[in-house]
Amino acid sequence: MKKITKVLGVSLGLLLLASSAAMAAESSTQPASASGSSSRATDRLYRVIKDGKVGFIDSTGKLVISLKFTLAPKEGTWFDEFHDGLALVSVNRKIGYIDREGNFAIPPEYTAGQSFAEGLAPVQVNGKWGFIDKKNQMVISPQFSCAWPFSEGLAMFQVARTETEKQNKYGFVDLKGNIVITAQALDDPGYRFAGGRLTFRKGDKFGMMDRKGNVVVAPELESIGQHCEGLWPARQGGKSGYIDQDGKWVIEPTLIVAGPFSEGLAVAMVKPSDTVYIDRTGKTVLEPKAFHNGAFHDGLAKVALLPEGSEYKHDGHVVSMRLVGKFKFGFIDKAGKLVIPYTWDEVEDFSDGVARVQVDAKFGYIDTTGKYIWEPSN
Repeated sequence: MKKITKVLGVSLGLLLLASSAAMAAESSTQPASASGSSSRATDRLYRVIKDGKVGFIDSTGKLVISLKFTLAPKEGTWFDEFHDGLALVSVNRKIGYIDREGNFAIPPEYTAGQSFAEGLAPVQVNGKWGFIDKKNQMVISPQFSCAWPFSEGLAMFQVARTETEKQNKYGFVDLKGNIVITAQALDDPGYRFAGGRLTFRKGDKFGMMDRKGNVVVAPELESIGQHCEGLWPARQGGKSGYIDQDGKWVIEPTLIVAGPFSEGLAVAMVKPSDTVYIDRTGKTVLEPKAFHNGAFHDGLAKVALLPEGSEYKHDGHVVSMRLVGKFKFGFIDKAGKLVIPYTWDEVEDFSDGVARVQVDAKFGYIDTTGKYIWEPSN
């Protein structure tokens, strides 16, 4: 067996996201900046690639849009997932959108664009960004230096800094094009509202604002993570816990690492190199003996065991790993039982009963029993 040694220095929290990010990066057929917020639906379609051709399947594995599109990333031709009923497509570096029949609902005519959300999509025209509807009507005129998809009725826009300004400014517009939050200098805006709040960074501290732009949590925290189920992972004094929308600690900062809640449970590190699942009171309810634990979706969470002979240490700041061979991923249920064996090089979370999996450079989809609905291909 080939022996590989790695020593990794990573920022806090990346452990819980690293494997998913790696899979997304390797499998992406489009620039990361072009994708918008995810829109999950029970009738969603899943992108598949076979012999360089792109099509889309439903949750049973049936080809709904045949393998009729040619993938050519080097020529600027790639295909995003479906969001809000349409999928963003780049053809020779021009952006358009296809419908669920595989026809162009909006022809590829924009120099840049992002996915639809809440009925509108940001697109670039002559260097400025505005928003179109699904009939390709410009609803919010191009006026921003950049714009992002809508979330909770608001979309972030950017106003480029002038020669005398040190930072870009960010504001929010509503679905009718009204400026709801005036553009202001922010070091690291959260790009989208979630749970009625926007996280932001000022200097090296994080806070939150409401939908009117009022600061409701002062930028005094070391970090604020992804909102889920009414709570935000946050860090203060070198320890992590969870806050509510007003910044009050619901679970005190006593953890080394805190991940977002999903289905009432969250991945947390309570002591070095040991991740567990906690409930909303902070109580440990599940201690799987695995190296990587993912969030629960559809009652299942992805897990991976550290290959035999490998070593791993994590103290909340630095990860040290000596990897022998490679990981294999499977899924556990909420009792901690391995219900889908360690089989794949990487997996994504389940959504609507389907999970994307990777073997070598090939990608497929499985159902909640571990059965393929689409065999790995590329």
